[in-house]
Amino acid sequence: MPPTRSSTLTRPIEIELPPLHGGRQGNEGQIEIAESPARFKVVMCGRRWGKTVFGVWLVMKYSLQGKRVWWVAPNYKIANEGWSEIKKLALQMNDANLGVEIRESDRQAIFPNGGMLEVRSSDVEGSLRGAGLDYVIIDEAGYHRESVWVDELRHTLIDKRGGALFIGTPRGNNWFAKLYNRALSGAYPNWAAWKKPTWDNPFITDDERIEIEAEYINQTDRYKQEIEADIGASQFLVYPQFNREVHTWIKPIPVFEAYYGGLDFGGNEVGSHKSAGILSGINLADDMICISEFEEAGTNVTERQMSWIAEQEARVKLFNRQNHKNATIFWCGDKSQRKFLDILRMYGYNVIANKGVAGTVRAGIDLVAARLQVRDNKLSRFYYLPTLIELPKHFESYHNYEPKEGDVPARDNPVKVNDDLDDAIRYMVERKDGYVIGDPQKLYGNILSGIR
Repeated sequence: MPPTRSSTLTRPIEIELPPLHGGRQGNEGQIEIAESPARFKVVMCGRRWGKTVFGVWLVMKYSLQGKRVWWVAPNYKIANEGWSEIKKLALQMNDANLGVEIRESDRQAIFPNGGMLEVRSSDVEGSLRGAGLDYVIIDEAGYHRESVWVDELRHTLIDKRGGALFIGTPRGNNWFAKLYNRALSGAYPNWAAWKKPTWDNPFITDDERIEIEAEYINQTDRYKQEIEADIGASQFLVYPQFNREVHTWIKPIPVFEAYYGGLDFGGNEVGSHKSAGILSGINLADDMICISEFEEAGTNVTERQMSWIAEQEARVKLFNRQNHKNATIFWCGDKSQRKFLDILRMYGYNVIANKGVAGTVRAGIDLVAARLQVRDNKLSRFYYLPTLIELPKHFESYHNYEPKEGDVPARDNPVKVNDDLDDAIRYMVERKDGYVIGDPQKLYGNILSGIR
């Protein structure tokens, strides 16, 4: 790409921006994206494709045009990585007497033509509101909260009709993946999307490629995500099968044959775990359709959760009268909170404790995953009403601990942070699918005949 000139100075100064590559084909890669007229660009890329170089090129381009630009990273550490590369270029410009003011504490670069470049992080909710921007780069987009874009950054671009670049390695079917699919659909003229695997970078040699592929032996999912930029390959997600487009129930609510619910109990003290609950109905086709959710914390949360449970019981009784049914709710709760389960039994609720022995977390997760799985008929056996807000967020963020370098991800080790609704969902499915119902002679006949 040719050098960029600052037209507001008395003499033109040539600034050498990082060169963009054209991909393996020589006419695509970073250059293709840079030249696209799309206002909003979504780039799913593999590791070492060159997203940092491309991002720095883009923010410098707009800053040298006198624009106000933000580079937004998901946390302080990643923000500093971007700032380090930007600062190197700013210092190069000052060596050419351009006069860029570098504010280290604020991670800002202010240009003599009025352009301003600022590196921010999104780890504090609400911290990105207010500014009117010409352009924003959302780095490692899959690691941000969806609200960072929808509730904060999108509004900063309205006045100036600013643009945005979403770029990063995919992280399963979360909001970044949905944004990519939306941009790729062609239904939105201001949006465009690209999938750029690591090997699109022409500076990576064939020898290096062979070594990288060898390092990912027996780690197919990880390779697909990190190198091939495959949306659905995130092995860190507990439920990579989840997809809002598949699992949102948009048909009329059916008559339910039975109801199942899951409960997880938090505490009333500040800082305690949240209390959570989920209720689903089962139709004749054995679809589990989640119809109500509860997730709260703070003072008197126990009373509020008890009120929610009572409301669900009353709701089911009303449905029964309307549909001439006699269905009941089969609740399942955290076995470590037996006193709450005993109170619910005193009220006449049908509730049991989860099994809670070694291996049952994984067994329960597998039961949920089995219901989420899309079958040959393109349908699942697990759905939720679109009025439920928290459930899809949890499915898209619930993940295992990321392994240390060279380790295999631990399937039995989900991150125990804000997982209360995830546990409640697991208890609910365990109550429905984790207990064998039927004639043991028919179910286990082949096994029983061999027992002496």
